[in-house]
Amino acid sequence: MSEPTRQPETPPAEIEEIGPADATTLFFESLVDAVGVETVFGDPIRADGRLIIPVAETSVGGGVGDVQYATAEGTEQRQMRFPLASRGGGGGASTRPVAVVVVTPTDVKVQPILDLNRIALTGMATAVGMWRGITAFVQAMRKHR
Repeated sequence: MSEPTRQPETPPAEIEEIGPADATTLFFESLVDAVGVETVFGDPIRADGRLIIPVAETSVGGGVGDVQYATAEGTEQRQMRFPLASRGGGGGASTRPVAVVVVTPTDVKVQPILDLNRIALTGMATAVGMWRGITAFVQAMRKHR
């Protein structure tokens, strides 16, 4: 015999449905709460009489959408089974190390962390742009001879 189907539990009375504006606010507040000072400045590390504080760059982004469909007169009955509203959203955050702060009894220094991948990609993009510009210039000069 097959098992009887279970009915979903009803939510407790204290849970209320929130509107799209409240959901959006809650979503972005949660993202901002996830990124605080602790995310940018890491836990200090003591080594060889120095205090080293890691520093990171943090980026946060997100978006939400809300669409409602109205039914027109004469709509087929089968189309009425679909929901009349749709909501969605998403977001993300990224963090990358950018420097360390080194504190000694006599000095404080900020030592940047070089991102060689970023430098290489920037160089390649610049080279491609310059190549395109030079070839376009040469072609234009040849046409005007």
